[in-house]
Amino acid sequence: MQDKPAYLMILLEFQSSPDPWMTVRFLVYIGLLYQQLIKDKQLKSGKLPPVFPVVLYNDNRTWQGPVDLKKLIDLPSGSKLWPYQPQLRYYLIDESEQIEYEADTLTSLLFKLEKADLESGLIAYLDKLMTLLDTPKYTQVSRDFLTWIHHVLEPLKQTEFDFSDVETINEAKNMLRENVIRWKEGYIQAGIQQGIEKGEAKLLIKLLTKRFGQLPHTLKQKIQQASADELEQWALNTLTATTIDDVF
Repeated sequence: MQDKPAYLMILLEFQSSPDPWMTVRFLVYIGLLYQQLIKDKQLKSGKLPPVFPVVLYNDNRTWQGPVDLKKLIDLPSGSKLWPYQPQLRYYLIDESEQIEYEADTLTSLLFKLEKADLESGLIAYLDKLMTLLDTPKYTQVSRDFLTWIHHVLEPLKQTEFDFSDVETINEAKNMLRENVIRWKEGYIQAGIQQGIEKGEAKLLIKLLTKRFGQLPHTLKQKIQQASADELEQWALNTLTATTIDDVF
């Protein structure tokens, strides 16, 4: 007997906020999917393919809502109508739980990288990912992960890891190490500059308060959000200003 191909359709929903009616949404999606397959005459076996609904949730709030449609239907447990109600469950992947409880698997490292910054271990997680990918069992997915880092992680973290010309994981690791020092220096320099600007804003507020009295809250906010060039010009204006309006 010749083996027949089996099809499983994975319905993946990305969620950044809780949705207590997620099972109803999946019910609609699957119904529309089946209708389209029937209309396009894609059912070669004459039967509908099974669907595996998955929610990938990446918010820190606790997920709200049951994963089983049955809990949303207003029927007593012993009702004879239950056999005629739609049945649906979905599989919930909560990134926060994966990060907290899972070991460093490909999945958990992916979630950790999404939420990490330089201070909370971004470089360390990247290094662990590279080490994990540098094994024979992950040869086929290595390029996919490098593509994900380039197209998703770079914009998310506002940094650069261009692996477009990289052929192996070892090359990617070497490039990563070369960029770490430059990235850290830029991160530190940005922090220093931000600290300087905050100090300049605080000093300008003190000078203006001493000369013109208590400043309105809106004016303080304007000073605190100003650029370095604006703070410098306002400070110079303070030397000759006779009123607060002359400063700005």
